[in-house]
Amino acid sequence: MRKIGFVVCTLLLGFGLASGCLVLNVPEGEKCSQEGLFRDDDPTDCKREVCQGGVFVEVQSAEDDNPCTDDTCVNEKAQHAPTSGGICLMGQIVGSCVEGVCAITCNGQTDCDDQNPCTTDTCNAKNLCEVVRDDSLVPDDGNPCTKDSCKNGAAMHGLEAEGTPCEVGGTCDAMGTCIECIVSSDCAPGFTCAMNQCFSCSDGMKNGTETDVDCGGDCDRCTEGKACNVPADCYYDVCNPDQKCGGCSDGIKNGAESDVDCGSDTCKDCGDGKACNTDADCASHACYDGVCCNAVCDGTCYACNQPGKVGLCAPLPMFTDDTMPDCSGIMTCNGGGSCKLDNGQSCVSNVDCASNICAGGNKICQP
Repeated sequence: MRKIGFVVCTLLLGFGLASGCLVLNVPEGEKCSQEGLFRDDDPTDCKREVCQGGVFVEVQSAEDDNPCTDDTCVNEKAQHAPTSGGICLMGQIVGSCVEGVCAITCNGQTDCDDQNPCTTDTCNAKNLCEVVRDDSLVPDDGNPCTKDSCKNGAAMHGLEAEGTPCEVGGTCDAMGTCIECIVSSDCAPGFTCAMNQCFSCSDGMKNGTETDVDCGGDCDRCTEGKACNVPADCYYDVCNPDQKCGGCSDGIKNGAESDVDCGSDTCKDCGDGKACNTDADCASHACYDGVCCNAVCDGTCYACNQPGKVGLCAPLPMFTDDTMPDCSGIMTCNGGGSCKLDNGQSCVSNVDCASNICAGGNKICQP
């Protein structure tokens, strides 16, 4: 197993070490869920693995977790000399060391229980309570996403693999938490997984990624007036500033509409005078000068967007130039929808001039 060097400074008295900085080796091994838990594959050596930061970290220790032994390392081997007479704790009860065992007189009582889920407390031949490690016990931590076991008298709670089933229909995530789902295949048929929850787009409830009941998010798009977060939540691709889906009757020009609630491929056709982009936006099928027009309005000196006449195809005022098609330079509109000679231009007769006046010795158009 490859190991990575790691320097840590911590108080390790609880693990039989003095406080200070130690160079530890971090094994690429099993994850753990509770700080301070330890395991000791070989109690005869001077090493043990302690849970730190979610992984088991190997530290130097001869500790056997027995307060009634003197623990030392000799030639990298742990030595545990039994002691007698010292004070020790058995759970919350003060006892004394007797030949390497922390004991309390039994007296037929069970109050010597040390609360360790990986030990049993028995009354020995000397009528003393004696703690006995029992690795066959299961120290349940109440989390279905941990592997509960005892090892060398210590409770172990390694993480189950991500995706392991837990509780009723749940699954374990990478952090050892039982959640409803990780992917949609974890859910019942017809349900989708989002934000670790199974939801349906037809259960009559707002859940999962839905922005409104059974619509938006990963479900079908919402209709006008339904709640939304982004345009893609809405049928018309419009999510208004009030977080409601827009449409063809919300009184707002939005989406692909050319004018308020009309135009585009989805809304009704616009009436005369309404803004348009193409003929298809208009009920008249005539879009000229940016507005829906009452008639085809592509003739010279005609327009459909004149003040007071918006939507009506009408002649341009006299002496107005029209570049669609070109009527400018020496030419100008006569106010009746025709392109004539502008003032000051040579003419033959009145009909040649926009002013309808061709006069003077040199015959020019007059105002």
